[in-house]
Order: sequence, then C-alpha cells, then structure tokens
Amino acid sequence: MQNNPLEKISFTILTPEGIYKEGEAQQINIPGETGEFGILPGHTPLVASLNAGPVKLLLSDGTQLEVFVTGGFAEIEDNSLSIIADDIITPQNISTDSLLEQIANYSDDILKQDDPQIIEDILFKQRKLEFTLANIKNSQQKTIK
Repeated sequence: MQNNPLEKISFTILTPEGIYKEGEAQQINIPGETGEFGILPGHTPLVASLNAGPVKLLLSDGTQLEVFVTGGFAEIEDNSLSIIADDIITPQNISTDSLLEQIANYSDDILKQDDPQIIEDILFKQRKLEFTLANIKNSQQKTIK
C-alpha cells in the first residue's frame, strides 16, 4: 500500500514540563535504541525506547526542525506519534560547556554518595549526558561539512 503524498502524521513531543511541540509532519526520524529510524504516514503501530540523539522533523509546510532528546519513549498509533522525552535540548540552546559542567557535577555527586542504587542512578544520568554531548558534536560536525 502506498501512502498518499498529501497525508501527514500528527505528532506530540512531551517533556516532564508538558507539551514541547505538536503539529503535523511529512516525516519524522527518531533515535531508537537500535539506531535512527524514519516514520512516515501510515507507519505500523509501535512502541520504542529512545536513545539520546536528534529527533528530525520534516514539517507539513516543508520546514525542518531538529531537537535533541536525552532519552525517552515513542509510540506510533493511528497515524500519530507521541514522544515522551526525558528532556529536550534545542540547537539554539545547546551549550557544550554547560553539558560538560553537568557531567562534572554528576562526578562530584557520585563521590558524596554511599548508596549503590543512588550511585547507579547518577552514573546512568551522566552516561546519557555524555552520549547526548557526543551526538550533538557529531551533528554539528555534519552541519559544518
């Protein structure tokens, strides 16, 4: 079955603070755990875990939008995509210095902890930020070329 080129997929990007962005898109690429994959109108229903990385949207009006998620989940159903992101970093507010500072702060926090579960949680957050930072740098290098 071929998709109608005029057909769109609706999307909502949520963070713990609420709705970040919603609208309609022609195509959306998301950073799944097994790699980046594209979503077009009529996509099969799916629930996927998201890695830290870019969410790339080709909006209905032809403009492109890119935001970085630090992880989360995506659900595709009935021609609608919902992304529940742990956090969002937009290209406009990316500061690699602030990310490096947060990573260093996590290292300091680990030294102050005795509880193995809390240490594991902090390490998990720190790794996600490191992965996000690497993806941002990689994306910036591709943009420069």
